[in-house]
Amino acid sequence: MKSRGENDHKKYAAIAAAVVAAIGLAGVLAGALHAAPSFLHMRQNLSHTDCTSAYPDLAVSPDLNYMAVTWVEGYTTTSGSRGHVYLRIASESGGWGTPIKVYNGGASACAYDRAAVAISGTTAHIAYVVFADCTNRQNTRIYYTTCSLTNGTCGSNESVLSTTTQKIFWVDIAVDEDGNPHLVYAQYAGDLLTSKIFYIGHSGSDWGDVKTVYDENLNHTPAIAWSDGCVHIAWEEKTRGEILYRRRCAGVWDPYPSMIDNPGPDYSPHSPDVAAAPGGRVFIVWDYLAQAATEHHPATRYLVYKRSNDGGDKFSPEYYPLEVGTDNTNGIPDPYTEHVVGAAEDSGHYLRYLQPSVALNEDGWPAVVWHTGGVTGTYYTYATSGNDTSVDWVTPTLLFKGQAGAPAVAFGGWITDTIPLLHFAYMCTTGESWNVYYDSNEAAIIDPPKIYLPLVTRGY
Repeated sequence: MKSRGENDHKKYAAIAAAVVAAIGLAGVLAGALHAAPSFLHMRQNLSHTDCTSAYPDLAVSPDLNYMAVTWVEGYTTTSGSRGHVYLRIASESGGWGTPIKVYNGGASACAYDRAAVAISGTTAHIAYVVFADCTNRQNTRIYYTTCSLTNGTCGSNESVLSTTTQKIFWVDIAVDEDGNPHLVYAQYAGDLLTSKIFYIGHSGSDWGDVKTVYDENLNHTPAIAWSDGCVHIAWEEKTRGEILYRRRCAGVWDPYPSMIDNPGPDYSPHSPDVAAAPGGRVFIVWDYLAQAATEHHPATRYLVYKRSNDGGDKFSPEYYPLEVGTDNTNGIPDPYTEHVVGAAEDSGHYLRYLQPSVALNEDGWPAVVWHTGGVTGTYYTYATSGNDTSVDWVTPTLLFKGQAGAPAVAFGGWITDTIPLLHFAYMCTTGESWNVYYDSNEAAIIDPPKIYLPLVTRGY
């Protein structure tokens, strides 16, 4: 007769063996499932800080193996979006690396608001604005550096240009087929009432001369893209209330900016982004005012786009833009959708407007992400087909419900034959501090394979 201890020992050994076998089977099944989601593509906090992490930018390598996310992080809990520049790199084979401090900021000199990133090959190209005196925002510089995506090492921080009496608050970057960086930025007069848009590019050996893109009135938040030998630049002209566009091909500028939209200053268009793809497609997205805020209702804004099929020579529709996600024309019975805008006191300045981001896949079809006000959430939509005059959008989808925004989007291949993998980076707060998060559309589409193990209790 065996003792109770001996029986228990055999019973639990058999259960343990069954659990191990089940786990092994689950691994086999997961490996066999073509669409099993990756832990790399799950939502995660990239910055993990008590300070503010602001305005992330996101890029994916041409072979789709690497991702790079950059942001500016406050050097103290009270310095807001003034401080360091951070980079995090991920690979499909190796997962996320640890945060890399690209620039070390402080009271004497600090990066401000946003760092922009682009990728060529296995190199991340990063541009950002630095104030030599952080407390007074004096003596502005644009810095540029490169970091290896394979080992995380970064080169020196190169000062591209500087100003002493004027200020630069925003810079964007694109890289060409040879890996040369191209920068666009807005430079403000001392009174901040006028600002010009400038461009500077690298030839492979040194930086070229600064070129004036537009020098009238007050201009904001320029965006840049590169494709087929051309630079594409879009920005907000606040004085007249326009979104403007200008192209530079083979070193030659278009003679004047294209008027993408002209609703007037009362409609307050903002936050343009531009993307271009080989073959001639160029998309520009932006938002503009639908209803101003009242005592009882928050402001609402429309989210719209125009496109070019010929590399930026002409944009359509000729007059009114189309709505992102629906292709509505704001006519009857197809009005634009009114998106709620968060109040400044709810989110500082980080969630002002809708701040859309656009990326194009290899066929030139867009994905767009944007945020809405308060705790409504961050949304995205995309298209995998269309024609010369319209886009077949999927229904706009909630990515994250909560006080989050300033998002960026990039394509990362395909989940299925018809569903692209989309990578996102955005700011998110729980009320204590702003952190930068990564997310994708994969987890919402594919349920991970599950295995249910028996609940075992020891009985007598």
